[in-house]
Amino acid sequence: RKRASREAQRQQEADLEAKHRREREGALLIQRVFRGLRVRRRWLAAEDATLQKQLRDLENVAQIVRGKGQLFVPPVAALLPMMSRALRQRSGASPEDRVQICSRLAVFVVACLRAPLAAPKLSLCAPAVGTTASTPDRMPLVVRFAKS
Repeated sequence: RKRASREAQRQQEADLEAKHRREREGALLIQRVFRGLRVRRRWLAAEDATLQKQLRDLENVAQIVRGKGQLFVPPVAALLPMMSRALRQRSGASPEDRVQICSRLAVFVVACLRAPLAAPKLSLCAPAVGTTASTPDRMPLVVRFAKS
């Protein structure tokens, strides 16, 4: 009889320990999700601020160059990462912000599409020269940007 009661008590303790372990694991999972969400939001906000600053800088340079009576075509090496960043921001920004960012960036994309093929550093249509593994491929990126 004592042995049966000890076995029952051990079983209850084991069940209670298993229940506490499941609760701790569940709480850790929930904490990980919320921490990840906060980190993602902070990262997206920092990316958005960087993109907005780069767009403002490009617009300022374009305005200065236009003031001198010349056409400004940004280098493709500067435009491609901005296009990639704008496409990544789609999930984090409001629709109005996305439209505003994409329309501001589209002005420069169109200028690069109109650039002569003889200038591969300015033209999006020219074959890429000296690309590296970290350089995004031009055409799929342009197509994805045009669809957005």
